[in-house]
Amino acid sequence: MIQKFNKHKTFFSILLVLVIILIAYGQTLQMYFFQDDSAVIFKLQHIDGPAGFFGAGPLGYCAYKYTITLFILFFRLFGLNPVGYFFIAVLLYMLSAISIFLFTNKLFEEKKVAFFITLIFASGYVASNSMIKISNAWHTNIAIILTLLSLLFYTKFLKEEKREFKKIRFYFLSFIFFVSSIEFVF
Repeated sequence: MIQKFNKHKTFFSILLVLVIILIAYGQTLQMYFFQDDSAVIFKLQHIDGPAGFFGAGPLGYCAYKYTITLFILFFRLFGLNPVGYFFIAVLLYMLSAISIFLFTNKLFEEKKVAFFITLIFASGYVASNSMIKISNAWHTNIAIILTLLSLLFYTKFLKEEKREFKKIRFYFLSFIFFVSSIEFVF
């Protein structure tokens, strides 16, 4: 009976976070491209040419390398319709909220604290400025996810007291997510 109650409690907790995110950012699905997003769309239409700071080709160079790489697949799906891009941004925000919960739960070892921290994040106060620009929303959320996964595995590495192999595995996972966050997100 208690296990069934805990499953329902977990389900409703997740549902509450998702509803709050939809309330906070559901309206972005009605928005249009911002000035910076127009530059991304222009670059996607001229993928081989050097457009602004994005550089030539799909990978780019310098600080903005990989900025448009993720958009290439979705440009074929969504074209010039911003709704799909904003929908992906909201999904990435949901994944960011999950990352927040996983990290804070491991850090504080208290689900209630992690849940309330996740609710604060989900309410939209933290990322509201970045969510109105598609390119910023995607990259900010990916940065949050990669960074928090790096910190999550590093925290697991620090707290693991059992087998040495398992402890080292957490360290390498942390390192991989750390390098990924530095390499793929500007």
